[in-house]
Amino acid sequence: MEITSFTSAAAHLTVRIAYRSHDGWTRFSEFHRHQNACGEWEWTGALPQTAERLSAAVASHPRLRAICADYGIEPDGEEGPIMAIGGSSNADLILNASTLGYLNSAWETLDCTYGLGRFWRKWSPDPSVFRRHDLNPEKAPDGPMDFTALDYPDGRFNAVVFDPPYKLSGTSTGAGPSASDADYGVEAYRSVEATHNLARDGIRECLRVLHPGKTGSRETGGFLLVKCQAQVASGRVHWQPRVFADFAEQFRGVRLVDMFHLPGHRAQPKGRSQAHARQNYSTLLVLRKESR
Repeated sequence: MEITSFTSAAAHLTVRIAYRSHDGWTRFSEFHRHQNACGEWEWTGALPQTAERLSAAVASHPRLRAICADYGIEPDGEEGPIMAIGGSSNADLILNASTLGYLNSAWETLDCTYGLGRFWRKWSPDPSVFRRHDLNPEKAPDGPMDFTALDYPDGRFNAVVFDPPYKLSGTSTGAGPSASDADYGVEAYRSVEATHNLARDGIRECLRVLHPGKTGSRETGGFLLVKCQAQVASGRVHWQPRVFADFAEQFRGVRLVDMFHLPGHRAQPKGRSQAHARQNYSTLLVLRKESR
């Protein structure tokens, strides 16, 4: 398989390849790599074996490899520094967080918004210390639980991961890109204020069950990871990473220590003039609760 040409954009890659078919002829095909609705990169219409070969061809192409590393489309296959901006899915953010010591396979870890488990496809804690809950019983391997009322004692976990329903529904019509979306935890319309209050309640409860780490000792845990995104709704930007981080830091011993940004965005409603820069990334906040 040989890449003959390509075009690229922040959320899309098209490659044209030449390959020798079973009948001995050299043939040409075109494949597209894009972000799906979950923010993960995939090859459109390619069988798994073909997708693997395409990814390998991209990784071995000097120019393409550099471009894809910039866009977070494909890892470059080499050890390197962990960047604040990059990756192709939430699983990459979790992997990077674990590499930097914000998660540890031996720590008592809670995911109170487990969903389909997409966060844990590249790294996960030891099953014996990992608790996975969700309000939906079908998405809760360890039983359903409300993240605003967790059935655990204070300080039970060394690390907590929280993915609240942060998507802001711009309208209550139930239609278009700003409509409700079960994939983002918003099966029904919810106001901006209600969305923020729900996330605050969840952060408060996550901090309650989080055991504080010792100052200056990352190995002792005490990390809360919160997924969120700055979004435009009703004509204004809602800086949710700042809103949630500021709220968390009101609690004693809690501070923001890092952020990871995942490139990618959803289509916006058509027919409207643009007044703000597109928020084409989501954010994983890394908060730490420390003991004095």
